[in-house]
Amino acid sequence: MSEPAFRRFRVHPYLPENMPACSGSIETPYGRIVSAWKKTASGWSLHIEVPVSCKAVVELEGTGVTVDGSAPDSCPGVSTESRTDAMTVLTLECGKYDIAVAR
Repeated sequence: MSEPAFRRFRVHPYLPENMPACSGSIETPYGRIVSAWKKTASGWSLHIEVPVSCKAVVELEGTGVTVDGSAPDSCPGVSTESRTDAMTVLTLECGKYDIAVAR
């Protein structure tokens, strides 16, 4: 990615077996980036906040991805970059998103 710092950033949650949840945030010149995930009974969930004028490339391991309760491509500001049996890659425009991933 060849854009100014934090204008386009990547999120690829690491889900170790013995860690039920994790969160982090960072202040950028464009606003706060937030990423928080937790394991659920059916897989895991991710909350992400993308600042104004920024985009996030989100790599999700698992299947059955929904964004704010709907199919990703039906959500404003969300586009599916690629999808395989093991991974879905989304691009998110500025906003707050709740993503669910089935395992």
